[in-house]
Amino acid sequence: MVSLSIVIPIYNDAECVKPCVNRLVQVSENLVGEDYEIIFSVDPSSDNTYELIIEEHDKNNKVKAILLSRRFGQPQATIAALTCSNAHYTVVIDADLQDPPELIYELFQKAKKDMMSFMPKEGQEKEKLF
Repeated sequence: MVSLSIVIPIYNDAECVKPCVNRLVQVSENLVGEDYEIIFSVDPSSDNTYELIIEEHDKNNKVKAILLSRRFGQPQATIAALTCSNAHYTVVIDADLQDPPELIYELFQKAKKDMMSFMPKEGQEKEKLF
């Protein structure tokens, strides 16, 4: 399990892939060192979005991709990536970076400070939500 997972639903955003990865890697490494993953959930695109994500994965195996079997839309793409997240903390962000990734610093610190707990089912470990 990693400390931080960043989930990005993406569709026809090839021009956003490299800037998005660069900024998210910088933020992640400043926060948790190498203890992170970046998960793109790709609705099948008519551009080369998926191929560019694979190129980024080849450079950095912390970058991962889920390719959906058909166009499901942003909510389902997000849920698919959340399902695959393997982290103590998970953040969802759009690939176009309308929300600056640097806000993750504040979210991460707030989550660690003001985290809510819930009771697990019998036989499960106690989990934390924010």
